[in-house]
Amino acid sequence: MEIRDGRNKEAPLIGDKRYCGDLSRLPNGGNFSTSNHYAYIEFATSLATSQFELTWNATEAICGAVMESEYGSIRFPPNGGYYAPNRNCYWLVKVPLSKKIQFHFPLVSIEPAPDCAHDFLNIYDGQNSNDTLLGKFCNRTQFPPLTTLSSYALVHFHSDATLTDLGFHLTFSSVPGIEGCGGMYSLARGVIRSPNFPLRYENGLECDYLIKLKSVDDTIYLNFTSFDLEFHAQCKFDYIEIFDGGSEDAPSLGRFCKESEKPPPFISTTNEIFIKFRTDGSATGTGFLGQYETNCGGYFNYTQGVIKSPSFPNYYPSGKECIYTILTEPKNFIKLEFLDFGLEHSINCTLDFVEVRQRADNVESVLAKFCGETIPSKPVMTTSNQMIVTFKSDGSVQNKGFLANYTSIANT
Repeated sequence: MEIRDGRNKEAPLIGDKRYCGDLSRLPNGGNFSTSNHYAYIEFATSLATSQFELTWNATEAICGAVMESEYGSIRFPPNGGYYAPNRNCYWLVKVPLSKKIQFHFPLVSIEPAPDCAHDFLNIYDGQNSNDTLLGKFCNRTQFPPLTTLSSYALVHFHSDATLTDLGFHLTFSSVPGIEGCGGMYSLARGVIRSPNFPLRYENGLECDYLIKLKSVDDTIYLNFTSFDLEFHAQCKFDYIEIFDGGSEDAPSLGRFCKESEKPPPFISTTNEIFIKFRTDGSATGTGFLGQYETNCGGYFNYTQGVIKSPSFPNYYPSGKECIYTILTEPKNFIKLEFLDFGLEHSINCTLDFVEVRQRADNVESVLAKFCGETIPSKPVMTTSNQMIVTFKSDGSVQNKGFLANYTSIANT
């Protein structure tokens, strides 16, 4: 018996051999699987007593994936043979931000039709099918290499209910992008800018910027100090779009394109912000300049909780001032205990420090001030229901910062 992975005798053998004897000679207990919707079985015998019985089940073939690598390949069907009808498969290819993706096509053998109306292979310059369509492929033609403008590409294969073919095989690799066009930013603070800023940017740009802080508990403060893009009422030409998360699947914070209406300051809800910058083929501007930093401080009104320095336990940024205001029920007190501590040491704590104050009847008084690398041994207690903790760093030495727990104490 021979079992072939396809619809005729030309298809490849499954297991690269023919089988005879009894069931014990078959691999995997006699269980086989194909890579497509055909199996060709040839049985030959010289004895009238030779026989076999088999059962089969149809299962969905796996297609599509997220491929985050600087090089790779996509082959469908993965093990050769003919692809199945009625398939929709999606592969999302990601390379490092600021790089592009180049595709090569060793094989494209897809049911031919005018405008690829039946089966086709589409490649989009971005993360979804709403992005620019770079190419639509079918038939058995050799295609030249294809290069994206962004660091993402969506590969979509579709087959209808009729004829099928051998499918496709493509390879991809990352190639250098335009300097300053996109990138990943992981420092506690930094600057993002359009390519060529403050000179005019180019036409036809697709730049993706990802700000991703090291600590998942941190949030990001983002502020644009310069903004000049081609204007359109719906921002259809040149624009930036800001997302509250690590990709354009995150909630959009808005699309912006007007100099007089530059984006307002943003505070993210996670440790990531994704920024998409797109330009068309007409007018240009000087672009944008944005500054980001780790957001810190805030108001805390729970009965207990945790406060910490920016990026803890990683090094905090220099030149930072964070104010944490803790409020509890009237007549209650607040206890602050330091769980970890590491700041630049200085006499009288004049450089980097944590200062704890209380507020009573609109009057503030200092309770304690700390620096150095020794964890404060005693809790700090207020005699009122308001505590203000100020963390300040200068422009020199950095350290891991602090982690503290606060608790509301009933006044008995």
